[in-house]
Amino acid sequence: MISLPQQMLESACPRTRVRPQALTDYPLPAPPELSTLTAWRVDVAGLAIALCLAVLYLWVRARRPLPGIQERAWPVRRTAAWIAGCVLIVWLTSGLLGVYAPVQFSAHLGQYAPLALVCAPLLVAGRFGDLIRERIAPRSDGSAGLREIVEWRPSTRLGRWLTNPAKH
Repeated sequence: MISLPQQMLESACPRTRVRPQALTDYPLPAPPELSTLTAWRVDVAGLAIALCLAVLYLWVRARRPLPGIQERAWPVRRTAAWIAGCVLIVWLTSGLLGVYAPVQFSAHLGQYAPLALVCAPLLVAGRFGDLIRERIAPRSDGSAGLREIVEWRPSTRLGRWLTNPAKH
């Protein structure tokens, strides 16, 4: 029987298994263990979105209420809910789940479920639209400002149906 060197066999018959890094262009993280609970990989998009949302909210909150609106303090619980939602976005996209999500489908789903079921309600509890209506005056020149963007409603029948199908 003829014996071929191992190197010749590997070049003639390459392995068919594909490495995860070749599929995802992301290095496979270490197997999960207790020390990986503090794993961190900064996700620029998640960090930028959360930071912009938090800064915009705090900027609007720092403004004085419009004249003619009863001057009352904006509830701290609403601000806390909004900031908690932003912090959770950063943790879910850059923390432990953010490390494993690009290469593991279960971590990917574990990342999106809290984003939809926890972050979204926290941001809604912050009542950003009410804060804008209370603190930012509508523009008089017809241009679109922050308040006009928040209060935008579609003018066509199809647009109204798409944004609120149960009402039409």
